[in-house]
Amino acid sequence: MFDANRIKYFIYTIFFEFKEDLTLAPTRQDLNLLAQNISTFLTAKFTSVPKVSSVKEFLLLPNDLGWEVKQKLFWLGTSSYLFRESFGRYIMETNKGEMEIPAIDDFLCQENTIWSGLGVIDILTKTLNLTEGKANDLRSWYERYFSFYRVISTTKITLTLENIINETIYVVHSIGEMNKTFKIGYVFWGALVKYGDFWYWSGVQHNYEVVEQNLLEKLKNEYIKNSSRIVYRYDKKLLEEAKESLKTQHQMFLNYFGSDLVTFKDGLSMAAALQKKERELFEALPKHELEAHMKKHGLENPFPRIDLPKELLESENGVVVYFDADEGIELMFYFNDLLSGLKKAGKDLTDDEEEAVRNFITSDAISPNFVRRMVE
Repeated sequence: MFDANRIKYFIYTIFFEFKEDLTLAPTRQDLNLLAQNISTFLTAKFTSVPKVSSVKEFLLLPNDLGWEVKQKLFWLGTSSYLFRESFGRYIMETNKGEMEIPAIDDFLCQENTIWSGLGVIDILTKTLNLTEGKANDLRSWYERYFSFYRVISTTKITLTLENIINETIYVVHSIGEMNKTFKIGYVFWGALVKYGDFWYWSGVQHNYEVVEQNLLEKLKNEYIKNSSRIVYRYDKKLLEEAKESLKTQHQMFLNYFGSDLVTFKDGLSMAAALQKKERELFEALPKHELEAHMKKHGLENPFPRIDLPKELLESENGVVVYFDADEGIELMFYFNDLLSGLKKAGKDLTDDEEEAVRNFITSDAISPNFVRRMVE
């Protein structure tokens, strides 16, 4: 009834929430012994327990509407044994322990977790009996459409909204007293997700009421500038422009350094090299192109300023810069410790090497391509 291998995997994974600085080996003998004993104990204790499950009955309720699915997502992410410890830690670390809707929605819809990097949405999609179309809709909730929306029209069950950034119309399923808040012409900031034939609000909406066009343009431009990766989710024109720009920058990086992965002895050397590259590349442009670029981006100097964390600049133990063709530039310090630690294949590591390897394995800010490139 209670498979020892599943219990072992559960303990091995969830242990991080209680002792995050200790990395267990999956082949550890006492872990095997603990899992087997728990399996034997639970199987004996649950033999006479009725097989009725309130959780199963809850998950078998209809999934016709977006908020029916959101209820299950909320329970799974905040109260189930799989995620409640991770959820509690996330709320404490990101929102000072305050149970507020934006923080809860962020955990449910965008966070990777200790369960092999799967999110709450991944687990729920496999748990519910959904059509392929609705399963794909649910997975799309990882990329909520945050934007400013103008109310175009309302009915008893829907809102028609215009996204002011990509100028696209969305029909949102919304009923009850809530609809009275969304008056025609009002502008709201919030996030939409798609499910079935309709879109749904996700999280909290901020009411700006009636906004003058010049202020609306300012809000739009600032959001595009500061949250471009979110805007790319629904503005495909801007996304394609960004891809072309990244492709050009990637090629320029390769032309200048001769490789997509470059190492430096310390942070200051790395910063100086990147700044020199930018200066030389921009100074090589024709004067009229240079002036147009400076005017467009409001630059005092012809090359962009590179702002880097103080800890990175002060690093003296090797820095690596990797330019991924899809993700952009990634930086890592303590490179010397990481390299020597990997070469030792886990044997006789110093404390610094051990920490560097552990950080490399557990970091959520490193792309898969960077990991592959480092291993090479």
